[in-house]
Amino acid sequence: MSFVQLLPYLLLLLSSGPRLVLCDRCTYDESTPSEYVTCLSIIQRPPYACESNGGSAPGEYQIHILETDLNKVQDYDESNPPEIVVVIKPWSSLLEMSPQTVVLVFHAFKPVTWRVYTEHIPLTTNFIIKSSYPLIIDPSSILSKFPVDIMSHLPRDSSSVIRMIESYFGGQRVTSFSGFHEGSRINWSIGPVTGETDNACTIQLLSLTKRVKIFKEIPVRTSGCTVPAALGFNTHIIDIASTTDTKFPLHKHSATLIVKSKIQNEEFFGSNVLLILKSKKNIEWTIDTSGMDGNVLVVTNGNSETTTQSNLRFNTVGMGGFPALEPQAFIGYVSKKYGVVASYTKAEMANHIVIEVPEVLLHSNGGNTTEQPMTDPLPDVEEIIASVDGQKTVNCYKSKVTVSWPLLLLDSLYVEDVYFAAAPDPDSCGMQAIGAQGTLLSGYDECGHTAEHLEYSSVYRASLAVVLNDGRSSQIEIECRIYDTHRD
Repeated sequence: MSFVQLLPYLLLLLSSGPRLVLCDRCTYDESTPSEYVTCLSIIQRPPYACESNGGSAPGEYQIHILETDLNKVQDYDESNPPEIVVVIKPWSSLLEMSPQTVVLVFHAFKPVTWRVYTEHIPLTTNFIIKSSYPLIIDPSSILSKFPVDIMSHLPRDSSSVIRMIESYFGGQRVTSFSGFHEGSRINWSIGPVTGETDNACTIQLLSLTKRVKIFKEIPVRTSGCTVPAALGFNTHIIDIASTTDTKFPLHKHSATLIVKSKIQNEEFFGSNVLLILKSKKNIEWTIDTSGMDGNVLVVTNGNSETTTQSNLRFNTVGMGGFPALEPQAFIGYVSKKYGVVASYTKAEMANHIVIEVPEVLLHSNGGNTTEQPMTDPLPDVEEIIASVDGQKTVNCYKSKVTVSWPLLLLDSLYVEDVYFAAAPDPDSCGMQAIGAQGTLLSGYDECGHTAEHLEYSSVYRASLAVVLNDGRSSQIEIECRIYDTHRD
């Protein structure tokens, strides 16, 4: 997008509020945190885990254990124990069909505050809940109907915990065990395991289990400056050095930016915003403007494959597009070229950024304003599926195929799960978290592939089911053509 093409949009921004005399300049202060921007570094942590299907006679109970040993939590303070948010979801549709009572065990080696939520759990599910420390259960959760049994004498050894819980329930095998050393947000999937083999739950370190996703959310220190919203300026700079530790120079840098409206008072609404995203690394931005009721223009030296949103315009200037200036000099550069800066935020490393943009006064009619309501619409499912389809990476090999996406991308697109739609056993053909990627792996004779054998090649096709957080779903298609190199 050229500057000529941007000019009408910039004029719209400049006319979105009263351009007052610059009487309160944005002066950078290293010791002052940003007022409008929150920065996090979210990293996924590996679990230690195991599963057991309980044999051909699964029994009365379905037992799931979630454990943390807190071994890698720095500066642990028992008087102010860490809070761990747990979101419990169904592992598959088998949960609804299972007549078993679901046993949930929360175990921590030291005091913690468990804050528990549930999503899409069938209302007919019966629960038994046990915990080594008290739980704070969301009042709207189905779990709030069931008592919590506090077990204060559980062992401090994971295998012993499994055996003790099994003894409480007549020797029935534990269905799943998921443990972690540190984490602040846990996605925990519960449901039966399919299969006939009667195997015990034996813990595997750095397990690739798909039942649990463990995230550590680290607040990132920011510095900068802010001009009061009432001055009518709405150009904001976000300057981050990197999204990951610089000792991993080949790591792909990606970050999520969420733009929200922040109502100052009832006269402020529907602002148009200019965001300058500056970084030392070439960052792939995923931008969500659904919580913003005005228009957003982003100018960046990074990239974005974000699905087009009606209120978002994006202009890439390239890595050399911004001058290498110190913060105050860069603020002056932006003020001259794009408009007076309302806020500047500097952070060294962050991959999840939220900016709550202050609304500026659009117009007033004798003290009466026409209020534009705030909206936070759910994205259109077709747009999400098109983005999931367009950003997949498919690798076709001689006997198998892999399909992958960045996990942060799937989270930002509200994607709950992706699996081979025609698979006889979806659990064995679902997504695995491998590093920062969500990956599907299947042989061409597995997971519901169809084959078309031609004279010199074979074409293998499969449908992938994409399930969103709110339960909506759709499908995308993949295709691999494998040439027969042995034919004459």
